[in-house]
Amino acid sequence: MSKVIGNNIMLFIGGVALVGQTSGDIDISCDLVDVTSKSSSGKWGSYIPGRLNASLSCEGLYDPTASGVVNSKTLFDHLVNGTEVTFKLGQIGDLQYVFYGKALIEKYSIGAPIDEIVTYNLSLKVTGNLVMNTNFNINSVT
Repeated sequence: MSKVIGNNIMLFIGGVALVGQTSGDIDISCDLVDVTSKSSSGKWGSYIPGRLNASLSCEGLYDPTASGVVNSKTLFDHLVNGTEVTFKLGQIGDLQYVFYGKALIEKYSIGAPIDEIVTYNLSLKVTGNLVMNTNFNINSVT
């Protein structure tokens, strides 16, 4: 069984890595439609699959002026302008798995505790299709 260390999973927006990433998550779910009726057998509910949903989250080190990466100012601008962004989330390296699609920034927050480094939290909501490809290089997915 292959193991993957979290350090190798990165989130990219518009083909560019986010500044100072320390975590990245994807949550994929299916709305279940309740079709239980009085004539359903037994005490158990019955369901059918409905709409699929996905969201992403990322935490990182705050740097509004970093270059060569998607920095905090860019994330703020995308949120304020309601910009739909393309994203990729996957393992760095040749021929790995990659999730990709389009998303809107749902939430962007900055934490500044005393005597600690300033961090940001980012939440994105996938809009449209989410695609997962295996045996792909994250740099080659458009």
